[in-house]
Amino acid sequence: MSKGWFPIAVAARYIDTTREGFAKYPEVQRIDYSYPITVIDGQPRLAGSVHNDSVMEIIEQIISGDDK
Repeated sequence: MSKGWFPIAVAARYIDTTREGFAKYPEVQRIDYSYPITVIDGQPRLAGSVHNDSVMEIIEQIISGDDK
């Protein structure tokens, strides 16, 4: 994600569960989505192949307060 879109509000990181395992992420393991899983603002939101526009839409909803 480009820092220009949401420079202060969003941080993203990739977690390779094949190395780290799921012990640190029991909620992700519990939901049993297909992989990869996209977690936004601490919540699993999308599963499988995801288009950037889908991620952007969710982030914009969170920032505007419309995600509830």
